[in-house]
Amino acid sequence: MGIFVEDTETNAREFLRTHPVSFLNGYDWKLVLARPLGFRGMPYTVVISQQGEVARRFFGPVTETDLVTTIDGLLPQR
Repeated sequence: MGIFVEDTETNAREFLRTHPVSFLNGYDWKLVLARPLGFRGMPYTVVISQQGEVARRFFGPVTETDLVTTIDGLLPQR
């Protein structure tokens, strides 16, 4: 899920129109969700486990490799 925190709704919608993504996006102007997750600035990425716990936080840019490694570590091993 993407959360816009520092933009207008119009700008956020325009960004999503020009940069389509396959995940849900929302607006958190008052940082009601972002603050409890440790938000301190952008970019900021939080990976949440299936149990609803914060599994990892990324402060600054994150790579696809970082995300794949983190998520693979959370999945049951086969």
